[in-house]
Amino acid sequence: MLNSSGTCIDVSAPGTGYTCGCLPGFGWDGAACAACASVVAGNGGTQFNGDNILATAASLTKPRGVAVDAAGNICIADTDNFRVRRVSKATGIINTIAESVRPYDVLAGSDGNVYFGDFGGTLFTYNTATATVTPRQLTSLADGSTQLLDAQLVGLSINPVNELLYAAYENDPTDTTAAFGGTIFSVNLSSNDPAVRATRFPAGDLNSAQYIVFNGAGEAFITTAGNRIYKWSGSGSPAPWNTGSSTPQQGAAATSVRFGLAWGIAIDAAGNMLIGETDKCRVWLVDASTGTLKLVAGNLGEASFSPFVEYNREVDDDVLPVLLRELTALTELDVRYTGVSEAGRQYLQQLTRLQQLQL
Repeated sequence: MLNSSGTCIDVSAPGTGYTCGCLPGFGWDGAACAACASVVAGNGGTQFNGDNILATAASLTKPRGVAVDAAGNICIADTDNFRVRRVSKATGIINTIAESVRPYDVLAGSDGNVYFGDFGGTLFTYNTATATVTPRQLTSLADGSTQLLDAQLVGLSINPVNELLYAAYENDPTDTTAAFGGTIFSVNLSSNDPAVRATRFPAGDLNSAQYIVFNGAGEAFITTAGNRIYKWSGSGSPAPWNTGSSTPQQGAAATSVRFGLAWGIAIDAAGNMLIGETDKCRVWLVDASTGTLKLVAGNLGEASFSPFVEYNREVDDDVLPVLLRELTALTELDVRYTGVSEAGRQYLQQLTRLQQLQL
């Protein structure tokens, strides 16, 4: 007789009691049954090929944001297909819920609404109950100026007092001054007020804020596409959360390591933190009870290449300078790691050819 125990099925083994056979969707990692990664949307193509099809048969182009709503449906910022899409949990079918926008992020709020932005300082709300999209043009900062508004809205998150917070991605650097470091923006969701409050930090603090997430205590964790994650109480300046310099490893204390490029971040219902270490192509889980790292996607010791840059392999004009600037750093990183993957080698060869073309 089989006895279910968590993610295992205890299979009778005469003379030895029971042995663990993993349930579908789980695989043995040497110590326990661990969840397997699987594709839930996207077919590897990039040209929009329609809606009302299985999400795994749909083409996505540079999907930069993803969120899961209270019903378990997946919302996707299909950035360069200029639309926001939703995958039904019940059927696996994908459909567009908003188009003619270029969203860099998407947020499924606890109120049932879906939030996303467009370049130029517009916040959109998709009302799930009425299936309607309402734009809110963000007109000015609290001081009456409009600088820093002409940017992509990324890192969308809602704090405990129902303010939507975001960072400004691809902002015009001429709109900033040397007197300031990073900036976090907030919008009151309890009213239709288009004003935006900007919290600017001193020079050197939180430069290039990317993604924001709140824990159950209302504390914010902010990534900067650097090796540090910052913790912020909502007042004063953020402080580095991971202050160590060790290489991330299984079982290491998360605060003792120095990540490569910590970009995406999320906190689940149990308080576990998920960190996307972009340049290493892997995802870490920080256990809420122990504070230690567990690798949940990707490999240790693989060649490092940025999914963000890799996605732009067709080389848009505005991406080429980024590729060239990162060539040397990426090459040096890969020299330090053994077991360079074939994908990593091909990627570095690609960058080298681009550099030669530029020269």
